Amino acid sequence: MCAGRRLDIIASAVDELPARYREAFLLQVVCGWTFEAVSREIGISERMAKVYVARALMHIQHRLDAEFPVGVGGRRLPISSVLHTAHEGRGCGVGQRGGATIEIRTGPRKSRSTMP
Repeated sequence: MCAGRRLDIIASAVDELPARYREAFLLQVVCGWTFEAVSREIGISERMAKVYVARALMHIQHRLDAEFPVGVGGRRLPISSVLHTAHEGRGCGVGQRGGATIEIRTGPRKSRSTMP
């Protein structure tokens, strides 16, 4: 399974998201912002920020499942095993979103308490 292909699928799936879902996803998952900060930034409730990110993750997972139905070793390929944030400092601000990248994780899975 080609890592570049997985990233292409993720990038395409992110591009397909409605604008607010995409912004919530990028700020929370890629940039590492809290749901509270995301909600303030885009002018929605914290609960809606969680809903937008969850729906974005479900859409991306659906796209990965469609392309790689059996995943790795006969198991589903979870998005959490594919996404890994890489950014400098404390996160990427609205004007610095381009500084964040999405990479393929090669090590063991790390838990994140902010994931829905």
